[in-house]
Amino acid sequence: MARPRTRARISRRLGLVLPPWSALLVAVVLAGCGVGVNEDLVATSTPYPIRSPVGASSAPATPEPAAVAALATAQAALAGGSPAAAVPVFGTAIAAAPRDPDGYAGRAAARAASDDLDGAAADLDAAVALAPGRADLYLARAALAERRADFAAAEADYGRAIARSPGDPALYAARAFAILLTAQGNLDRYQAALDDLNRALVLDPAYRPARLGRVRVLADRAMFRGDPTDLDRALSELDALSDAVGDPDVLLLRARVLAARGDVQGARQALAAAEGSMRADRSPVATAPLETARALVALKATDWVAAARAADAALRADPFHWEAYQVLAEAELGRDDARAALRAADRLLARWPDAGAGLYLRGVALAALSREAEARRALEAARTRLPHSPVYQARIAQALQRLG
Repeated sequence: MARPRTRARISRRLGLVLPPWSALLVAVVLAGCGVGVNEDLVATSTPYPIRSPVGASSAPATPEPAAVAALATAQAALAGGSPAAAVPVFGTAIAAAPRDPDGYAGRAAARAASDDLDGAAADLDAAVALAPGRADLYLARAALAERRADFAAAEADYGRAIARSPGDPALYAARAFAILLTAQGNLDRYQAALDDLNRALVLDPAYRPARLGRVRVLADRAMFRGDPTDLDRALSELDALSDAVGDPDVLLLRARVLAARGDVQGARQALAAAEGSMRADRSPVATAPLETARALVALKATDWVAAARAADAALRADPFHWEAYQVLAEAELGRDDARAALRAADRLLARWPDAGAGLYLRGVALAALSREAEARRALEAARTRLPHSPVYQARIAQALQRLG
């Protein structure tokens, strides 16, 4: 079952947007964690039987003291913020205990933090092969897959983690976020995400990340499908969190939902309250969601300069904060800087080629630069990627019509 630090990372992801993925991998390594319901949560028993995780009998043999010491040294280097230096130290630990999966998992976290994603993936594959019963290893591999924008692989590994630890609500919440990222207007995908969040709440009715995840699903569905009642329901979900006064995750989500509804003043008040409660936290995990929310509010207020500045700050904190690229491109288009908008869209698509909104924004930017043939190809690709989004289908049609 996921430990507290891992659950805190998942809370940030479900309530807001993606954090630095190496941080989640580090948290998993250092912590050593080991019939769908409908959209309106009902008090039914979970369809997944709750049973204990795989017992110690499936674990590898206990390493020698020297190997334990080497692993502890490597983990200390990683926790101290020196991932590149930790990589060879984990190599020493692996050489001392080649059948200990924690050495490979630790080096995977260090490599991921050093942007060696292929090496991290290979190490996690090795760790899983040594300990196929450990849910935490699948959780770490799923987080890495999300960073690589391989959301199908992430969803599959979250499923494997759930199969090994079905009583952990954090795993359902994590899978829901992977599903949400690929929904892009697809009602079945939104329902699948909500089903997972509802399962988490059946297991733990007080599990706030699942409540916040439901809000995010509703807000995302409103963005792609254009139904304002989804935003009303999202606010009702936030209002139901009566014990969340001062919670920055709740406040930031409120700011985003209010901005989407057109209540810029209310959004700014919620944003200011969130910033006040987060004043002492300048970590990337906190900075990227805060700046993205600030950018979204500024975007709604047509303050293009402020929106671009905030989105850029979010990306400096976390280059894998997908939504910030989209906001940055929209802000640059708003201030008639099509070249900057194209750069932002291309940066997103370089990491996530299937991002439908990124393809649409790329097409609009190319059209503004009079690169009409390229614009038409990008817009047609966006239309193919977003068949379930009435909002984007209408925007794409308008953009293509302007091209003639």
